[in-house]
Amino acid sequence: ILLCSIILVMIVYNSVIFVVIKHISYLYYVIAYIFVLLFIFKQQWNPITFDMFDRNISLFSVCFTAGFFCFMATSILDTKIHLPKGDMFLRIMGSVNITYAIVGLFIPRPYYSRGALIISIFAGVCCMATSVILALRGHKIARLIALAWSAGVVFLFLFSFGMTGFLSIDSMFFPAIAFAIESLLVSMVLAYRFKLINQDYL
Repeated sequence: ILLCSIILVMIVYNSVIFVVIKHISYLYYVIAYIFVLLFIFKQQWNPITFDMFDRNISLFSVCFTAGFFCFMATSILDTKIHLPKGDMFLRIMGSVNITYAIVGLFIPRPYYSRGALIISIFAGVCCMATSVILALRGHKIARLIALAWSAGVVFLFLFSFGMTGFLSIDSMFFPAIAFAIESLLVSMVLAYRFKLINQDYL
């Protein structure tokens, strides 16, 4: 409950900032972590009872989270300016993940599961690769966001291995820790980014 509360507080906090400054990065953050929270609720407490949606909500949430992380990466890292080809690729991956999250609800679960794991892992790798490339080029925010996202990316791999039977992950405690820490770090990176922007205008 404490870990989920941290994520929820970060969602509310960044929602307020989005309302005030109207920057799309904060909206992407809010949407992505709403689906992180939905994923944790489903895995830990399973409060949703509608059978068809209940069976697929974890995969649905993973795909949506991965999709909006791609969009958040383009906004935070200004990839349209600093890495145009990477920007286009991340936007395509984000759209693919979100589209598949919805379409997958209407296809057999085994196919939905495999496809969701593949595209969500690929999206996570693309976000990390983009941040690492820009970090190596001296992009300050890229260095910070790569560190912030590392917890979530590691969990995504572990969860995927667990879904395929290579690992046994029975508890959401450690994933919840990873995402709670990540939500705090990403929020701090967003705040730092806009501090730098404001300094440039002064």
